[in-house]
Amino acid sequence: MTIFEHIQAFVSILAGLAVARLLHALPFVFLKERRFWIHSLIFIYTISNVIAIWWGTMSQMLVEQWNILKFSIYIFIFS
Repeated sequence: MTIFEHIQAFVSILAGLAVARLLHALPFVFLKERRFWIHSLIFIYTISNVIAIWWGTMSQMLVEQWNILKFSIYIFIFS
């Protein structure tokens, strides 16, 4: 495996944990008694943003040399 594949696996784990946490909160976001449109909007935006960032990271395959600064910036996107 190349360095990019290791980094992509790490990012995939982070994205998976983020989506799992969002799906865990799903019933609380869409409760009839406490439903606010802004919460639904933030939920949909966040889950689509995590998926879009994960999908967009495939362009990082072109990076030939990885160092700790590039890796930190790359991971900081998901924080």
